[in-house]
Amino acid sequence: MIMKALDRNVKTHAFDGYKAEWEDETTGTSVIHTLQYSPFKDYQCTSLSWNTTGSVIAVSYGKFNHDDWCNHKSAVCTWNIDRRSIDPNKPDVIIELPVCIMSLAFHPSLPAILAVGAFDGGLHILNTGNENDPIISSSSGTGHKEPIAQLKWILREEEGPYRGDHRLLSLGNDGMIFVWDWDSRGRVVGVAPESKLVPSQGLSLRSANIPNNLSIAKSNAELGVVCHSRVKIKVFFVVGCENGLLIMKVLFG
Repeated sequence: MIMKALDRNVKTHAFDGYKAEWEDETTGTSVIHTLQYSPFKDYQCTSLSWNTTGSVIAVSYGKFNHDDWCNHKSAVCTWNIDRRSIDPNKPDVIIELPVCIMSLAFHPSLPAILAVGAFDGGLHILNTGNENDPIISSSSGTGHKEPIAQLKWILREEEGPYRGDHRLLSLGNDGMIFVWDWDSRGRVVGVAPESKLVPSQGLSLRSANIPNNLSIAKSNAELGVVCHSRVKIKVFFVVGCENGLLIMKVLFG
């Protein structure tokens, strides 16, 4: 049967004129848009996030280097790149804040809801569809004490009334990891929307908890967290620390 199939392939004219390309064709990249907001031209772009529709990009402006406490103003800007009339020098939405913003994360199913993490450890939930009054909720001071390095929305898969909703995971340079709960309508679980955000769970990463064979200085200093990624086995996640250490932890229940 195989020999008959091969014989038919030899006689076919289906590939007449076809030339095989044995080397991958190298194509260059091209710039589609260069987006900027001139009042913050001397600031760095500290974070980016695409909303769930894939058409709106949020950009935060701030400064990475601080000699002391942050006294800068900053801005979160959004552009809808699907608009024919897009102005790369004029954001569709401009939300100015009194402290540098270091991290952004759009909600996975609510396209206007954006979580922002600040240099002072503050966490804010914004409605980018309401430019005049965008702040839905802010942390109460019980969360991070240093910059929030990364934010990540995580699907709730446990049984119960909030199954299918999302939690917000925040990671800070203070070595703290917090979980903040939201329901499917984008409201803080357990409190009114206008209330202050309070973390439902927390975890502290400190050098004293690191195994002895890793030769980490034995003090009780916090391990500043700078990044995070979920592992394929969903109960685990990996965090990267300021000292170069990678730590695998069990995800909050």
